[in-house]
Amino acid sequence: MIKKRGSWLPEYWRGRKQSKEHINKRISNSKQTFRDNHPLIKTKCAFCLKILNNPPYKIKRSKRNFCNKKCQGEYMSKHFSEIYGEERNKKLSDSLKGREFTKEHKLNMSKNHADFSGDNHPLRKIGGHSEKTKINLSNIRKEWWTSIRNTPEYDELILKFRNIKRPTGKDSSNWIDGRSYIPYPKEFNSIRKKIREHYNYQCQICGIIKFKRLDVHHIDSNKNNNNFLNLIPLCRDCHSKTKINREFWFNYLNKLKGDENGIGDRQGEVLQQTICVI
Repeated sequence: MIKKRGSWLPEYWRGRKQSKEHINKRISNSKQTFRDNHPLIKTKCAFCLKILNNPPYKIKRSKRNFCNKKCQGEYMSKHFSEIYGEERNKKLSDSLKGREFTKEHKLNMSKNHADFSGDNHPLRKIGGHSEKTKINLSNIRKEWWTSIRNTPEYDELILKFRNIKRPTGKDSSNWIDGRSYIPYPKEFNSIRKKIREHYNYQCQICGIIKFKRLDVHHIDSNKNNNNFLNLIPLCRDCHSKTKINREFWFNYLNKLKGDENGIGDRQGEVLQQTICVI
């Protein structure tokens, strides 16, 4: 007969649970005995040269000791080529160039990756940060900004950004025959008000309602073409998006206007129709 595990114990010890106080005492006693048998050794951080009291098992593992992960990362970023050599770095970079993951590998990565988006975020379940944590975070940010702004490095960075010469005019990537310098016709001011009222001052991409800062966009980017099907109200954030990747937004907004008026996709042809605004 095979005996079960714990069958040799008396009935008094079977199913007995240890209290938290008893467990804490055992842990504290084991720490004391470990420290007595293994005294701490004074070492220095390899990056910030701070004095550390480390046990011997940490010194045996690595020749370089660090006080935290930040010091370790900064040290490795500066002395990576000295530690591993330039040849090893070239081999790693050449081996990773043009690397493509398989579909199975991507699926495994997505399964193992924790999803904290939306309602799955732990702070959403709790109801957000408490008031104490919000106050502590704001104080930390204020101290951080004050410590940076009072340094000469911050002033140097601001001067660099101000002195940068950005491409303008014909040199810019958004240049199209100087259309931005062409004035709007006089009729556009009255038409713009009617279109805003027709769409109830709502952006047709993001859905936000704005009574003041709401632009009226020409879909074909022709200021003289003020037909109803060529005009659509957009907020300033969405209006700035239409200046890049114009072909995509041209087709997207044409479909949107065509489905609204029961015409369908116009395939880039703007219909000549009189303004019929309610």
